[in-house]
Amino acid sequence: MGGGAKNTTLFTNTSLRIIELPKMSRCVGDNYNHIVTGSNTIERLQVGGTSAINAHSCPNLLDIEIGENIQADIRFRWTPSSAYDNPDKAAILNENIRNHIIAKLPDLSNGTPKTITFFNDSSSSPNTDLVNILEQETMDAFASKNWNVSPAKSV
Repeated sequence: MGGGAKNTTLFTNTSLRIIELPKMSRCVGDNYNHIVTGSNTIERLQVGGTSAINAHSCPNLLDIEIGENIQADIRFRWTPSSAYDNPDKAAILNENIRNHIIAKLPDLSNGTPKTITFFNDSSSSPNTDLVNILEQETMDAFASKNWNVSPAKSV
């Protein structure tokens, strides 16, 4: 991010399950929040009004809760791989996305759509694995608020 800065928060405790940072919000310009963890035990991350989250090495992170009314496109580097081949975890992930992300997004029905983009962990490659396990109910909930999902589903 040329000329930008980031707020880095490092969590490496191997027994940490929940991170709650409700006041963490997006800074001005190209600044973004960078959650780094070496722990695969993290299951929940709560942040404030940030529109960019990098959650590295968190295969069990099935619940990200954002703040209310984010007014920018959203970028998540997030790989909840424990849910990819597990229908029960995929259902939990979908419910959490609907209740803790989509429910907090502003309704843009009468305006210009915004996009939520899912990337793989620390790369800029699109996370089609995550998008492919999103249920139709989840996709419809994004669409009902005029939010696009990227990348597109490939299944």
